[in-house]
Amino acid sequence: MTILRPLRRFALLALVYLPVIFFLQYRTGVYRSELSHHPDESAHVVTSLMIHDYLRSGLGTSPLRFAENYYIHYPKVAFGIWPPVFHSTAAVWMLLVGRTQAALLILVAIQCALCAATLAVFAGRLLPGRASFGLGLFMILMPAFQNIASLVMVDLLLTAMQLWAMLLMISFFRTGRMATAVWFGIVTSLALLTKGNANALLLGGMFMLLLTREWPIFKKPAVYAAGVIVLFLGLPWQVITLRFFKGTVPMDPLTPVRFWMLFSGYTRILVERLSLPVLLFALLGLAVECGPMLLGRRTDRRMLDIAGAGSLVAAIFLFHCIAPNPGPDDRYMVPVLPLLLLFAALGIRWMAAVVPVPRLSLTAKAAVLTLFCLAWFAAATFSMPHLPPMGFAQISARLLPARSGDDVVLGCSDSLGEGAFITAMDLADRPGYEHIVLRGSKTLSENPWDVIFYNPLFKNAAELELYLERTPVDAVVVDLSHALWEQDRDLLLQTIRNNPDKWSMVSEILESGGLRHLQLYRWTGPDHSNIRKDVRVRMRLTLGRDLQTSGR
Repeated sequence: MTILRPLRRFALLALVYLPVIFFLQYRTGVYRSELSHHPDESAHVVTSLMIHDYLRSGLGTSPLRFAENYYIHYPKVAFGIWPPVFHSTAAVWMLLVGRTQAALLILVAIQCALCAATLAVFAGRLLPGRASFGLGLFMILMPAFQNIASLVMVDLLLTAMQLWAMLLMISFFRTGRMATAVWFGIVTSLALLTKGNANALLLGGMFMLLLTREWPIFKKPAVYAAGVIVLFLGLPWQVITLRFFKGTVPMDPLTPVRFWMLFSGYTRILVERLSLPVLLFALLGLAVECGPMLLGRRTDRRMLDIAGAGSLVAAIFLFHCIAPNPGPDDRYMVPVLPLLLLFAALGIRWMAAVVPVPRLSLTAKAAVLTLFCLAWFAAATFSMPHLPPMGFAQISARLLPARSGDDVVLGCSDSLGEGAFITAMDLADRPGYEHIVLRGSKTLSENPWDVIFYNPLFKNAAELELYLERTPVDAVVVDLSHALWEQDRDLLLQTIRNNPDKWSMVSEILESGGLRHLQLYRWTGPDHSNIRKDVRVRMRLTLGRDLQTSGR
């Protein structure tokens, strides 16, 4: 019963929070928009779709060959750059409920509800029930969580797993049980297999030891069992990820200047996401709750819960101040926000207890301070994200069905536009592929992660015209509102407009609201449907070789 009771409360809270998240998602407009409102989102969507399609129709064939062929058709597969848990979870989910945009967004909403319910259940150990429920609701309403809950991204699942790993770590410090240690090792490994940022959990254990001084814990075999699980299950993929990152993602060495840049940047992000009063109360809560532990003056039962939460906050913040990956990035602070809300509530309770106000009870003083924070947050921080459609879904609908097997379409836009077009085509195409989508940023020029470097692949319109005819390309989509490289777009438009007998504009979307100015051109020259598609995708920076197909 002691185990089932919090699980029942957890499930009930998640079900209560879920409709609120659905409503907020609906208000953003994301169900009517494309899935590319962050540069990484389209890669997560296409990778999940690739695994889904392999499980449904590719089992028994080479997974590597399937992935490479999939990338040629929808060049946003990022398997390996991110570990597999999120994408595999999304793929299995779509097998159950359907291969749709709505299915992916519902999965993200569930993950957000799990985060909120975890916060509320954990906060219930330290605060009254209504306050803990309110913290979960407040977390959902934060613009940072509204935004991340409307994107198909890894961060919510990572947040939930880090919170669960923290709970298991606290339980192990309390009981020393082997089963708890094993589960901690499994959950930590799954977090590492979700995103490399979960390496912060390893720092969390060190901070927990410093706060609790439970050095005899090293005498327990269970500690080493958990370590072996993490070593062999969670860490190997980090090596694989580093291999893909090499040469594509800038990995900066740690210097005092870089540390200060990241420290100040993440501090500013926390102020912006929480509001200044909430962050100050959170820091006060950390100080008054964790300070006595550092001095060895606290041994009450609540100590381990406080130590676990404080350790995870410090570990995540410090890890991202010393990690070599690009930053500061507000997504990296998402797992910290729920725990800082908890410490803000503890800071408010402490302040209410020490500030003498005649005729006001402790509860009344806490309520006044809470209302002050909420009013400040509402005025300075609260907003509702808006994710309007860009128009690529409408363009993709006008390309369906394909006129011939594996029609080749070249899209020229910025990174978000390319991602929106590729995800729209992937979601709309039937299994077995109907289109090969070429990214302008990889076809017209060569651009590694560091955009300071730019290498055009065609010297003039005549060279590009020859490429379009030899591939051959069946359609071209041009974004006149945004472009990664304007010179690429200008060359493409020049090539098409120089050949009105071969290319005709068949559709146009004008810029309005969030819609971009898009033009769709079709090949109207000599019939080339009998020519085999010869597409080469440049992958030397990540794979060390190119991918190529010669049609089917």
